[in-house]
Amino acid sequence: MLYRKGLVMQLPLLFSSLCMRQPVSRAMASSASGTVYDFSAKTIDGDMVSLSKYKGRVLVVTNVACL
Repeated sequence: MLYRKGLVMQLPLLFSSLCMRQPVSRAMASSASGTVYDFSAKTIDGDMVSLSKYKGRVLVVTNVACL
């Protein structure tokens, strides 16, 4: 399964991000305010849903954008 085209292309990105000295800049981290529950996201059906609906549950946020 490691030889699937998508995974092979993404592995270098994954490993390079794990090796970064400072993955998030201090300026970026200090400018963030609020929580994930302050945001909304579009469902697969195209409807907007508030993430506060899922408060108290484990959220897995995945970026599925194509390269």
